[in-house]
Amino acid sequence: MKKIKILFFHFCLGHGGAEKVLVNLMNNLDPNKYDITLFTLFHHGVNGKHLAQYIKWIYWLDRAPFRGVVFLLKLFSPSCLHKFFIKDTYDIEIAFMQGIPTRVVSACANPKTKKYAWLHNEVKSIKQISSVYRCAEESYFAYHQFDKIAGVSDIVCESFCKQLNVFDIKPVTIHNTLEIDKIVSKSTLPISEKLSTTVINLCSVGRLVPQKAYFRLMNVFSKIVDEGITNFHFYLLGEGILKNKLVQQVKDLHLEEYVTLLGYDENPYRYVSKMDFFVCSSLQEGYSTAVTESIVVQTPVLTTDCSGMREIFGDTDAGIIVQNSENGLFNGLRKILKDKNLRDRSKQAAILRSGYFSTKNLIAEFESFIGIGNE
Repeated sequence: MKKIKILFFHFCLGHGGAEKVLVNLMNNLDPNKYDITLFTLFHHGVNGKHLAQYIKWIYWLDRAPFRGVVFLLKLFSPSCLHKFFIKDTYDIEIAFMQGIPTRVVSACANPKTKKYAWLHNEVKSIKQISSVYRCAEESYFAYHQFDKIAGVSDIVCESFCKQLNVFDIKPVTIHNTLEIDKIVSKSTLPISEKLSTTVINLCSVGRLVPQKAYFRLMNVFSKIVDEGITNFHFYLLGEGILKNKLVQQVKDLHLEEYVTLLGYDENPYRYVSKMDFFVCSSLQEGYSTAVTESIVVQTPVLTTDCSGMREIFGDTDAGIIVQNSENGLFNGLRKILKDKNLRDRSKQAAILRSGYFSTKNLIAEFESFIGIGNE
Protein backbone atom coordinates (compact mmCIF):
# COMPACT_ATOMS: atom_id res chain seq x y z
CA MET A 1 0.00 0.00 0.00
CA LYS A 2 1.34 3.43 -0.94
CA LYS A 3 2.14 5.53 2.10
CA ILE A 4 0.42 8.84 2.68
CA LYS A 5 2.97 11.66 2.55
CA ILE A 6 2.24 14.05 5.38
CA LEU A 7 4.06 17.26 6.33
CA PHE A 8 3.82 18.96 9.71
CA PHE A 9 4.96 22.61 9.76
CA HIS A 10 5.90 24.13 13.12
CA PHE A 11 8.04 26.93 14.55
CA CYS A 12 10.54 24.84 16.57
CA LEU A 13 10.56 21.96 19.06
CA GLY A 14 10.95 23.93 22.29
CA HIS A 15 9.73 22.68 25.67
CA GLY A 16 6.17 23.96 25.33
CA GLY A 17 3.02 21.84 25.47
CA ALA A 18 2.17 22.20 21.75
CA GLU A 19 5.63 20.95 20.79
CA LYS A 20 5.30 17.92 23.08
CA VAL A 21 1.86 17.17 21.63
CA LEU A 22 3.21 17.39 18.07
CA VAL A 23 6.03 14.93 18.80
CA ASN A 24 3.60 12.57 20.55
CA LEU A 25 1.23 12.71 17.58
CA MET A 26 3.90 12.04 14.95
CA ASN A 27 5.51 9.25 17.00
CA ASN A 28 2.18 7.46 17.36
CA LEU A 29 1.14 7.57 13.70
CA ASP A 30 1.63 4.24 11.95
CA PRO A 31 4.92 4.42 9.96
CA ASN A 32 3.59 1.68 7.67
CA LYS A 33 0.72 3.98 6.70
CA TYR A 34 2.39 7.41 6.74
CA ASP A 35 5.59 8.90 5.31
CA ILE A 36 6.07 11.67 7.87
CA THR A 37 8.10 14.87 7.47
CA LEU A 38 8.49 17.66 10.00
CA PHE A 39 9.52 21.14 8.87
CA THR A 40 10.49 23.71 11.51
CA LEU A 41 11.87 27.18 11.06
CA PHE A 42 14.52 26.52 13.72
CA HIS A 43 16.49 23.39 14.61
CA HIS A 44 16.01 24.00 18.30
CA GLY A 45 14.29 22.61 21.39
CA VAL A 46 14.39 19.80 23.93
CA ASN A 47 11.49 17.91 22.33
CA GLY A 48 13.58 17.17 19.24
CA LYS A 49 15.45 14.40 21.05
CA HIS A 50 12.17 12.49 21.50
CA LEU A 51 11.36 12.42 17.77
CA ALA A 52 11.15 8.90 16.28
CA GLN A 53 14.07 8.09 13.97
CA TYR A 54 11.86 7.34 10.97
CA ILE A 55 10.49 10.90 10.92
CA LYS A 56 12.32 13.21 8.50
CA TRP A 57 13.15 16.54 10.16
CA ILE A 58 13.88 19.47 7.86
CA TYR A 59 14.59 22.96 9.16
CA TRP A 60 15.43 26.44 7.91
CA LEU A 61 18.07 27.61 10.41
CA ASP A 62 20.27 25.58 12.75
CA ARG A 63 19.89 27.93 15.68
CA ALA A 64 17.50 29.21 18.35
CA PRO A 65 14.67 31.58 17.35
CA PHE A 66 15.62 35.25 17.18
CA ARG A 67 13.75 38.49 17.66
CA GLY A 68 12.52 40.02 14.44
CA VAL A 69 11.85 36.77 12.57
CA VAL A 70 8.13 37.56 12.25
CA PHE A 71 8.89 41.02 10.82
CA LEU A 72 11.43 39.50 8.43
CA LEU A 73 9.05 36.87 7.08
CA LYS A 74 6.20 39.38 6.70
CA LEU A 75 8.30 41.03 3.98
CA PHE A 76 7.58 38.04 1.74
CA SER A 77 4.25 36.78 0.42
CA PRO A 78 2.85 33.44 1.66
CA SER A 79 3.32 31.87 -1.78
CA CYS A 80 6.94 33.01 -1.91
CA LEU A 81 7.60 31.55 1.54
CA HIS A 82 5.93 28.25 0.67
CA LYS A 83 8.07 27.85 -2.46
CA PHE A 84 11.19 28.70 -0.45
CA PHE A 85 10.54 26.39 2.53
CA ILE A 86 8.61 23.45 1.04
CA LYS A 87 10.59 21.74 -1.74
CA ASP A 88 8.66 18.46 -1.99
CA THR A 89 4.99 17.67 -2.65
CA TYR A 90 2.76 16.04 -0.03
CA ASP A 91 -0.67 14.47 0.18
CA ILE A 92 -1.33 16.41 3.39
CA GLU A 93 0.21 19.59 4.81
CA ILE A 94 -0.57 20.56 8.39
CA ALA A 95 0.17 23.93 9.95
CA PHE A 96 0.40 22.80 13.56
CA MET A 97 0.49 26.26 15.09
CA GLN A 98 -1.17 29.61 14.61
CA GLY A 99 1.08 32.24 13.09
CA ILE A 100 3.87 31.68 10.57
CA PRO A 101 3.13 27.96 9.93
CA THR A 102 -0.49 28.79 9.07
CA ARG A 103 0.52 31.68 6.79
CA VAL A 104 2.97 29.47 4.87
CA VAL A 105 0.88 26.29 4.50
CA SER A 106 -2.16 28.29 3.38
CA ALA A 107 -0.25 29.14 0.18
CA CYS A 108 0.24 25.55 -0.99
CA ALA A 109 -0.83 25.70 -4.65
CA ASN A 110 -1.02 21.95 -5.34
CA PRO A 111 -4.74 21.14 -5.82
CA LYS A 112 -4.11 17.52 -4.80
CA THR A 113 -2.71 18.49 -1.39
CA LYS A 114 -5.09 18.63 1.55
CA LYS A 115 -4.34 21.52 3.92
CA TYR A 116 -5.17 21.57 7.64
CA ALA A 117 -4.59 24.23 10.31
CA TRP A 118 -4.36 23.82 14.09
CA LEU A 119 -5.47 26.28 16.77
CA HIS A 120 -3.80 25.89 20.17
CA ASN A 121 -4.78 29.06 22.00
CA GLU A 122 -8.00 30.82 22.84
CA VAL A 123 -8.24 33.88 20.61
CA LYS A 124 -8.85 37.06 22.60
CA SER A 125 -8.57 39.57 19.74
CA ILE A 126 -8.20 39.79 15.97
CA LYS A 127 -4.68 41.18 16.53
CA GLN A 128 -3.68 37.89 18.15
CA ILE A 129 -4.54 36.09 14.90
CA SER A 130 -3.31 38.64 12.37
CA SER A 131 -0.03 39.81 13.95
CA VAL A 132 2.11 37.66 11.62
CA TYR A 133 0.17 38.77 8.55
CA ARG A 134 0.48 42.01 6.62
CA CYS A 135 -3.10 42.87 7.47
CA ALA A 136 -6.23 41.30 8.96
CA GLU A 137 -7.62 40.66 5.47
CA GLU A 138 -4.59 38.50 4.64
CA SER A 139 -5.23 36.33 7.73
CA TYR A 140 -8.89 36.02 6.79
CA PHE A 141 -7.93 34.91 3.27
CA ALA A 142 -5.30 32.47 4.58
CA TYR A 143 -7.67 30.56 6.84
CA HIS A 144 -10.15 30.18 3.98
CA GLN A 145 -7.53 28.22 2.00
CA PHE A 146 -7.63 25.27 4.40
CA ASP A 147 -9.73 22.17 3.87
CA LYS A 148 -10.31 21.89 7.62
CA ILE A 149 -9.29 23.65 10.82
CA ALA A 150 -8.84 21.95 14.18
CA GLY A 151 -8.86 23.49 17.65
CA VAL A 152 -7.63 21.82 20.83
CA SER A 153 -10.80 22.69 22.77
CA ASP A 154 -14.36 23.84 22.16
CA ILE A 155 -13.65 27.32 23.50
CA VAL A 156 -10.58 27.69 21.27
CA CYS A 157 -12.75 26.88 18.24
CA GLU A 158 -15.54 29.23 19.32
CA SER A 159 -13.18 32.14 20.06
CA PHE A 160 -11.54 31.79 16.65
CA CYS A 161 -14.86 32.12 14.81
CA LYS A 162 -15.93 35.04 16.98
CA GLN A 163 -12.74 37.09 16.69
CA LEU A 164 -12.12 36.43 13.00
CA ASN A 165 -15.83 36.97 12.38
CA VAL A 166 -16.06 33.87 10.21
CA PHE A 167 -18.96 31.51 10.51
CA ASP A 168 -18.60 29.66 7.21
CA ILE A 169 -15.55 27.94 8.72
CA LYS A 170 -16.40 25.35 11.37
CA PRO A 171 -13.29 24.31 13.33
CA VAL A 172 -13.37 20.78 14.76
CA THR A 173 -12.23 20.01 18.30
CA ILE A 174 -9.32 17.56 18.28
CA HIS A 175 -7.87 17.01 21.74
CA ASN A 176 -4.12 16.83 22.30
CA THR A 177 -2.37 13.50 21.76
CA LEU A 178 -0.56 12.10 24.79
CA GLU A 179 1.59 8.99 25.15
CA ILE A 180 -0.44 7.67 28.07
CA ASP A 181 1.44 4.43 28.73
CA LYS A 182 4.84 6.17 28.73
CA ILE A 183 3.59 8.90 31.08
CA VAL A 184 2.21 6.36 33.55
CA SER A 185 5.39 4.25 33.38
CA LYS A 186 7.68 7.25 33.94
CA SER A 187 5.52 8.47 36.81
CA THR A 188 6.49 5.45 38.93
CA LEU A 189 10.20 6.36 38.99
CA PRO A 190 11.67 7.82 42.20
CA ILE A 191 12.48 11.50 42.77
CA SER A 192 15.49 13.07 44.43
CA GLU A 193 13.44 15.30 46.74
CA LYS A 194 12.31 13.89 50.07
CA LEU A 195 8.67 14.91 50.37
CA SER A 196 7.33 15.72 53.80
CA THR A 197 4.37 13.63 54.94
CA THR A 198 3.27 16.32 57.39
CA VAL A 199 2.40 18.95 54.77
CA ILE A 200 0.30 19.11 51.62
CA ASN A 201 2.59 18.86 48.61
CA LEU A 202 1.68 21.00 45.60
CA CYS A 203 3.35 21.39 42.23
CA SER A 204 3.16 22.97 38.81
CA VAL A 205 4.92 22.24 35.53
CA GLY A 206 5.35 24.91 32.90
CA ARG A 207 7.50 27.46 31.12
CA LEU A 208 8.47 30.39 33.30
CA VAL A 209 6.78 32.98 31.10
CA PRO A 210 4.14 35.68 31.77
CA GLN A 211 1.26 33.52 30.47
CA LYS A 212 1.69 31.05 33.34
CA ALA A 213 1.28 33.83 35.94
CA TYR A 214 3.63 32.33 38.53
CA PHE A 215 4.29 35.81 39.95
CA ARG A 216 0.72 36.12 41.16
CA LEU A 217 0.84 32.57 42.48
CA MET A 218 3.84 33.52 44.65
CA ASN A 219 1.85 36.51 45.92
CA VAL A 220 -0.98 34.14 46.82
CA PHE A 221 1.35 31.82 48.74
CA SER A 222 2.67 34.83 50.65
CA LYS A 223 -0.86 35.85 51.64
CA ILE A 224 -1.68 32.29 52.69
CA VAL A 225 1.39 32.15 54.95
CA ASP A 226 0.50 35.57 56.39
CA GLU A 227 -2.89 34.09 57.31
CA GLY A 228 -1.15 31.40 59.35
CA ILE A 229 -1.70 28.55 56.86
CA THR A 230 1.72 26.91 56.58
CA ASN A 231 0.90 23.23 56.00
CA PHE A 232 2.11 23.14 52.38
CA HIS A 233 5.13 23.01 50.10
CA PHE A 234 5.07 24.00 46.44
CA TYR A 235 7.42 22.57 43.79
CA LEU A 236 7.77 24.32 40.43
CA LEU A 237 9.28 22.44 37.48
CA GLY A 238 10.24 24.51 34.46
CA GLU A 239 12.64 26.96 32.86
CA GLY A 240 12.10 30.27 31.12
CA ILE A 241 12.90 33.93 30.78
CA LEU A 242 11.41 34.81 34.17
CA LYS A 243 13.39 32.32 36.25
CA ASN A 244 15.77 34.84 37.87
CA LYS A 245 12.90 37.19 38.72
CA LEU A 246 10.94 34.33 40.28
CA VAL A 247 13.95 33.27 42.35
CA GLN A 248 14.23 36.83 43.61
CA GLN A 249 10.50 37.07 44.32
CA VAL A 250 10.63 33.91 46.45
CA LYS A 251 13.43 35.50 48.48
CA ASP A 252 11.70 38.88 48.76
CA LEU A 253 8.50 37.25 50.02
CA HIS A 254 10.44 34.96 52.41
CA LEU A 255 8.95 31.84 50.84
CA GLU A 256 12.13 29.73 50.75
CA GLU A 257 10.63 27.37 53.35
CA TYR A 258 7.49 26.85 51.26
CA VAL A 259 8.57 27.03 47.59
CA THR A 260 11.21 25.07 45.67
CA LEU A 261 12.11 25.84 42.05
CA LEU A 262 13.37 22.58 40.56
CA GLY A 263 14.11 23.76 37.02
CA TYR A 264 13.43 21.71 33.91
CA ASP A 265 13.06 17.95 34.28
CA GLU A 266 12.63 15.55 31.35
CA ASN A 267 10.39 13.42 33.54
CA PRO A 268 8.07 15.73 35.50
CA TYR A 269 5.51 12.92 35.83
CA ARG A 270 7.47 11.25 38.66
CA TYR A 271 7.01 14.45 40.68
CA VAL A 272 3.41 15.17 39.71
CA SER A 273 2.25 11.64 40.57
CA LYS A 274 3.54 12.02 44.13
CA MET A 275 1.84 15.34 44.84
CA ASP A 276 -1.44 15.98 46.63
CA PHE A 277 -2.49 18.64 44.10
CA PHE A 278 -1.30 20.17 40.83
CA VAL A 279 -1.76 23.95 40.55
CA CYS A 280 -2.32 25.78 37.25
CA SER A 281 -2.23 29.57 37.66
CA SER A 282 -2.28 30.46 33.94
CA LEU A 283 -3.83 33.58 32.51
CA GLN A 284 -4.66 31.63 29.36
CA GLU A 285 -4.46 28.07 28.02
CA GLY A 286 -5.79 26.28 24.97
CA TYR A 287 -6.05 22.71 26.24
CA SER A 288 -3.40 22.33 28.91
CA THR A 289 -1.06 19.40 28.35
CA ALA A 290 0.37 19.67 31.86
CA VAL A 291 -3.09 19.60 33.48
CA THR A 292 -4.14 16.61 31.36
CA GLU A 293 -0.95 14.77 32.29
CA SER A 294 -1.64 15.44 35.96
CA ILE A 295 -5.03 13.73 35.69
CA VAL A 296 -3.43 10.85 33.74
CA VAL A 297 -1.13 10.19 36.73
CA GLN A 298 -4.13 10.53 39.07
CA THR A 299 -3.21 13.83 40.73
CA PRO A 300 -6.13 16.26 41.16
CA VAL A 301 -5.85 19.85 39.91
CA LEU A 302 -6.64 23.34 41.12
CA THR A 303 -6.75 25.67 38.12
CA THR A 304 -7.77 29.12 37.02
CA ASP A 305 -10.71 29.26 34.62
CA CYS A 306 -9.03 28.74 31.23
CA SER A 307 -10.36 27.21 28.02
CA GLY A 308 -10.32 23.43 27.82
CA MET A 309 -10.34 22.76 31.56
CA ARG A 310 -13.96 21.59 31.73
CA GLU A 311 -13.31 19.22 28.82
CA ILE A 312 -10.30 17.75 30.63
CA PHE A 313 -12.16 17.17 33.91
CA GLY A 314 -15.54 16.24 32.47
CA ASP A 315 -18.37 16.17 34.98
CA THR A 316 -16.08 15.20 37.87
CA ASP A 317 -14.34 16.69 40.91
CA ALA A 318 -10.90 15.78 39.55
CA GLY A 319 -10.32 19.46 38.90
CA ILE A 320 -11.31 22.51 40.92
CA ILE A 321 -11.76 25.57 38.70
CA VAL A 322 -11.45 29.00 40.32
CA GLN A 323 -11.84 32.57 39.11
CA ASN A 324 -8.90 33.63 36.91
CA SER A 325 -7.52 36.13 39.40
CA GLU A 326 -5.27 36.40 42.44
CA ASN A 327 -8.31 36.29 44.71
CA GLY A 328 -9.63 33.23 42.93
CA LEU A 329 -6.36 31.37 43.44
CA PHE A 330 -6.16 32.50 47.08
CA ASN A 331 -9.67 31.29 47.93
CA GLY A 332 -9.19 28.00 46.08
CA LEU A 333 -5.83 27.18 47.63
CA ARG A 334 -6.99 28.13 51.12
CA LYS A 335 -9.95 25.79 50.68
CA ILE A 336 -7.96 22.73 49.61
CA LEU A 337 -5.32 23.33 52.29
CA LYS A 338 -7.98 23.43 55.02
CA ASP A 339 -10.44 20.79 53.76
CA LYS A 340 -9.14 17.20 53.87
CA ASN A 341 -12.48 15.77 52.72
CA LEU A 342 -12.28 17.93 49.58
CA ARG A 343 -8.74 16.71 48.89
CA ASP A 344 -9.80 13.08 49.33
CA ARG A 345 -12.83 13.48 47.03
CA SER A 346 -10.72 15.15 44.35
CA LYS A 347 -8.10 12.40 44.55
CA GLN A 348 -10.69 9.65 44.06
CA ALA A 349 -12.21 11.58 41.15
CA ALA A 350 -8.78 11.96 39.52
CA ILE A 351 -8.19 8.22 39.81
CA LEU A 352 -11.48 7.54 38.03
CA ARG A 353 -11.00 10.27 35.40
CA SER A 354 -7.49 9.05 34.48
CA GLY A 355 -9.02 6.07 32.68
CA TYR A 356 -10.77 8.39 30.21
CA PHE A 357 -7.58 9.21 28.30
CA SER A 358 -6.29 6.83 25.63
CA THR A 359 -3.56 7.37 23.03
CA LYS A 360 -5.33 4.99 20.65
CA ASN A 361 -8.58 6.98 20.84
CA LEU A 362 -6.77 10.29 20.35
CA ILE A 363 -4.99 9.00 17.23
CA ALA A 364 -8.30 7.70 15.88
CA GLU A 365 -9.76 11.18 16.46
CA PHE A 366 -6.91 12.72 14.44
CA GLU A 367 -7.22 10.22 11.58
CA SER A 368 -10.95 10.76 11.36
CA PHE A 369 -10.33 14.51 11.11
CA ILE A 370 -7.93 14.17 8.17
CA GLY A 371 -10.24 11.69 6.47
CA ILE A 372 -8.17 8.55 6.99
CA GLY A 373 -9.98 5.39 8.06
CA ASN A 374 -8.57 2.51 10.05
CA GLU A 375 -8.88 -0.07 7.35
